[in-house]
Amino acid sequence: MGSLMKSGPTGQIANMDAADAAALVEAGMQGLATGGGGDGVTYAHFTGRTGRYNVGKDKDDIDPERLFFMDFQYVLRGWNCWKGKEPIEKHKWFVAETLTKGVKKQDLNDHGPYNERTGEGWREMSGFLLAGFDDPDTTYEFSTDSKSGRNSVDDLVKASTTRAKVGEPHFPVFRCDKKEFDAHGITNWKPIFPIEGWLTEEQVSVVLADVGLSLDDALAGKAPTKAQLKNMAA
Repeated sequence: MGSLMKSGPTGQIANMDAADAAALVEAGMQGLATGGGGDGVTYAHFTGRTGRYNVGKDKDDIDPERLFFMDFQYVLRGWNCWKGKEPIEKHKWFVAETLTKGVKKQDLNDHGPYNERTGEGWREMSGFLLAGFDDPDTTYEFSTDSKSGRNSVDDLVKASTTRAKVGEPHFPVFRCDKKEFDAHGITNWKPIFPIEGWLTEEQVSVVLADVGLSLDDALAGKAPTKAQLKNMAA
């Protein structure tokens, strides 16, 4: 099965089965060990003050009903250094490549002094590549360095790797939504990724190939037929 994303990790993980790859990704998610992260992708972020996603150069929002999929092999970790209300240095890598491309906290450049009251300094970053079922040719890279945002990313990834390790369908079909919360008396927002169902890589590939298996049928548990698989390969 070919890659469902335009760019991703190479090397060791490419030759692993899903369970072993999931274990490697989970190990990398537990600690920040500059590399990879996505040529040819459209970048997406979330602003907690406004509750908006900002996608691409035009900073478009995301329809909360739009359905996406992701592969845990394309999860990102890294660091952003904020100073003067903007990031002045960044590092990112695919979790699967932490051992070869990850940057440890003690190796980060010191750009201090920092104004801690405004959140200056180095922040951990989490993210992942995703694509919409309505436009699978466009790969998005979502990343966040807020604590609430990282928690949402990690929850989605953990749900996927947990299923992969026991051989269950592990490609989440999810939405990019938001949730309001109170932070020290101030209303804020965090990104959330409600999961609508789970598919196998084969189901995702056949749905995207548009050869007779609809997304609704796949979510209902229908497997691709031999004819659909043959048409996809043609």
